[in-house]
Amino acid sequence: MKLDILAIGVHPDDVELSCAGVLLVEKNNGKKTGIIDLTQGELGTRGTIETRYTEAANAAKILKVDVRDNLKMADGFFENNEPNQRKIIAALRLYQPEVVLCNAPTDRHPDHGRSAKMVSDAAFYPACKKLKLNTMGKTIGVAS
Repeated sequence: MKLDILAIGVHPDDVELSCAGVLLVEKNNGKKTGIIDLTQGELGTRGTIETRYTEAANAAKILKVDVRDNLKMADGFFENNEPNQRKIIAALRLYQPEVVLCNAPTDRHPDHGRSAKMVSDAAFYPACKKLKLNTMGKTIGVAS
């Protein structure tokens, strides 16, 4: 599915806290929108993985996004490396967004800046035809 706007947040709730209004306005303007969470937010002090998935699903309905996925990287310990970039590249190839939004490059939370750099680095590669990805014809992450 081709998206107009894809918002990528490191934790479930990052997109809601940073650009939910943009997604909702653009959805109401007829755009196709989506959200990808890089982690399950398992280190968060409030809630569990299960409550975060429930909240993410509820937010996706409210924001009327066309897709919401989770790449299940390790919260707090993911690295800007080839395996994680490949997950993002696969998502970008799958959804072919016109616009990608991500966390701020500088922030008090170390995951935010690291994820912004990783998304920015990975965004270069979807058009590289020689880069092969094994997605076995499946949707990446956990589609909702």
